Amino acid sequence: MPALKNTKHEAFANLVAKRDKTKMSVTVCYIASGYSTDGHAAEASATRLLSSAEVQARIAEINAPVVAKSRVTVASLLAELQATVEAARAAKQFGAVNGSLALIGKLTGLLVEKVEMGGPGEFADAKTPADILRALAEDCGSVGELIEQLEFMLDEARAMAAGQARPIAVVEHKSEDKWKKLNGFNQAT
Repeated sequence: MPALKNTKHEAFANLVAKRDKTKMSVTVCYIASGYSTDGHAAEASATRLLSSAEVQARIAEINAPVVAKSRVTVASLLAELQATVEAARAAKQFGAVNGSLALIGKLTGLLVEKVEMGGPGEFADAKTPADILRALAEDCGSVGELIEQLEFMLDEARAMAAGQARPIAVVEHKSEDKWKKLNGFNQAT
């Protein structure tokens, strides 16, 4: 609904809509809107204007939550991001494309940065490694499933360690004395 045609009615509707903040009475709103009456006449006129369907509708519209007018949803964010991707591709701004695609993945649940098992403080009572293993077994559903998960993690850790290992050069020495000298062994012993 657009603003009321009568500017005094519009001013009155705006003032009444903000009464929670201003603590103004309906009569004070009426007088502040530009009407010139006194005492009981102002009270009666304010009440009559307030009962007008047109004024009531305008007050309701003004008081309608701003969130409803600019509601942000996953769908609206995805639409914005898709438009950003298209514009960035057209401008050959591939960093912006990648960033927008990453956000799309996060919003749709395709990209998960971190997954936590258990709630905050779930292991707070665990005092020993056995307590931790019991909690993990319970979280996995069975001891067998826990063992399977731990074996998988052990294989992953071994693969990581293998990737970080440095090769050792093998040097052949012609004599045992020379080898001992090179490696810091005392020959007198």
